[in-house]
Amino acid sequence: MSTQAVPTSPAFAGPSHRQSSKKKLVIALAIVIVGILLAVFACNSGNTFAMWRAQVTQNGETMHGGNFGITKPSGPGYFDTSPDRTPTAIDLNTFRTVPGDQISISQAQAITMVGNNLAADWSVEIPDGGALTGALATPGSGVTGKVYFGKGTYDPTTFNPADALASASLDGSGPIALVHFNQPTLNGGVSYLNDGSLTDGTAKVFAVTVIDYAASATDTTIQATQANLSAINYTLTQVR
Repeated sequence: MSTQAVPTSPAFAGPSHRQSSKKKLVIALAIVIVGILLAVFACNSGNTFAMWRAQVTQNGETMHGGNFGITKPSGPGYFDTSPDRTPTAIDLNTFRTVPGDQISISQAQAITMVGNNLAADWSVEIPDGGALTGALATPGSGVTGKVYFGKGTYDPTTFNPADALASASLDGSGPIALVHFNQPTLNGGVSYLNDGSLTDGTAKVFAVTVIDYAASATDTTIQATQANLSAINYTLTQVR
């Protein structure tokens, strides 16, 4: 009697066969998912579809800054401007003052203001306690003084304190000397000095310190003494 092999039914496949089928199915699903993700990424990154794009370019530009400052292009000038004398240049170290004298010390200044909306205040700073010290300047001695601001070049033969732009007392009393500059035009109706040629960086303005020794002074105890004029600061301050 012959013996024949009976084929094994899939229903009776062993556990290892079933696990292999599941593994293949999982791998196939993973491959499909990866393919879908790659397709989506390609669409979003523009590698597959080109989207319209346009642009316009604004030209590069250059802005120009202004300029601002104050200088004294030369040293001071010293003059005997006594009312009964013809104004004369003097050497302050050798000049001996007496009642009735007037001494003027001028300082040319150059202001630079370049800016369409630039405005500034030009002022003098009087030290606390006054700018005149020493025995010859003690209260009641008859020695007093003022600082005046003017435009143009100081001329001791023509200068008139009444024409000054501003003034301040050397004893520190009263308002400070203050001049307003506006470059290049008047804004808001404020009283500014609008002559642009005065702020072009050349010496077009001046300050002059005028010291009077009153003719009526009678204190003889201060004869042969000194009056000291302290350093005076002139300041240009931007206000716009």
